[in-house]
Amino acid sequence: MDLKKGGRRALHAILAFYNLKTKAAIFPYREALAHEASVSVQTIQRDLAELEAREYIIRQPQKHKSAAAGPNAGRFWIAPILLTQKALVLLGLQEVIHRHPSSKMRDGVYIDIEHTKEVQSSSKNTIPSGSQSDKLPKQPDEIDPATRLPKDLVHLLERGVSKSGIFLLMKLAGTHGKRLSDIVAYRMPRIDALALQGRALFSYLRDLSAADVDFAHLAGQARVQQDDDEKLNEAKALQQRLHHHCDGYEICKDNVVIGIFRASVNVEECGRIEMEGGSRPLNIRTALALLRSGVRFRRPEACSY
Repeated sequence: MDLKKGGRRALHAILAFYNLKTKAAIFPYREALAHEASVSVQTIQRDLAELEAREYIIRQPQKHKSAAAGPNAGRFWIAPILLTQKALVLLGLQEVIHRHPSSKMRDGVYIDIEHTKEVQSSSKNTIPSGSQSDKLPKQPDEIDPATRLPKDLVHLLERGVSKSGIFLLMKLAGTHGKRLSDIVAYRMPRIDALALQGRALFSYLRDLSAADVDFAHLAGQARVQQDDDEKLNEAKALQQRLHHHCDGYEICKDNVVIGIFRASVNVEECGRIEMEGGSRPLNIRTALALLRSGVRFRRPEACSY
């Protein structure tokens, strides 16, 4: 691509909102694009100007009614963004024509056979013998024994990316100081939304490998958020279980009773824990603390629940 760092950055931000199925223009706020690219609004404006100058995007202002005051009262301007044919082809997102002799259909998606062969050939030429194992995680339980791929990348095979293509993507990511696993983990929601398969998915991941983005940090944040969401769901489940089944149960730690749970008559309330010196509501914060502390719930003078 004949793009500088800023242009690539803006293009990746646009792809985050682009619908591959419809190829329709998108209407993201400049602030949204700037946030996606992790830059300021002024910077994303310059980057978009580069994309437009190099004919990767088309921005056609449209006039709409508005209740604004001043010299432009009754009007405001928006600029929908549309990817050009040039961008679609270079990104590998252009649909392969059915009658093309070098294409076939797999699961409703056209796969370019020559491109697949090219990827396989490139991987054989660029990945030295034995280097694949060097790029894999060292823990045996993280490797799929059947494919020798990291387990978190095996699902790419079902999306039309060949085994050698995945190894090539791993190598490309490594040359840019990234891990393909981090890229896939962070961008999987967008990949699902775009329904990327085969050649299009390979091209998308290849371009992300060269993007000026710290995917390890972003993927780490996403994993932390996922863990927090799981803990929150566990806390909510604990609230429901105690409310419906555990009224009067003792709360024990190290075989010592530290409190008694009292369910609320009102189903919209969370109940409370009676302890020495007072009581406290069983809100989410308390439920999380109970889960962390490893307490047990038991019927009075009975075995543990």
